[in-house]
Order: sequence, then C-alpha cells, then structure tokens
Amino acid sequence: KKETEKKNRKDKTRYPINSTSIPPEVPYLLIGGGTAAFSAFRSIKSRDPKAK
Repeated sequence: KKETEKKNRKDKTRYPINSTSIPPEVPYLLIGGGTAAFSAFRSIKSRDPKAK
C-alpha cells in the first residue's frame, strides 16, 4: 500500500526551476502560518490595503 501511496503523490519541487521564478524583491515576507504571522498580516493590510 505504501508504494501505491508514494506513486499517487505529486512530486514537490523544493527549489524554483530557474531564477526567473524568484522575484527580485518582496515588500513583505511572512514566515509560518501561526498567530504571529496572522497578526502581522492584519497589521500590514490595515496600513497598506494594496499589499499582497
């Protein structure tokens, strides 16, 4: 069963295939998905509504 599960999973790319996939800069970078990141996200969006 484990071999079948491994075959059905999609292979994940750990690194971008080429450097054009990486933006030259980002204004905000939140690491993680916990409460601190969520709070930071809310704070950023309240100060910069167009933030992505």
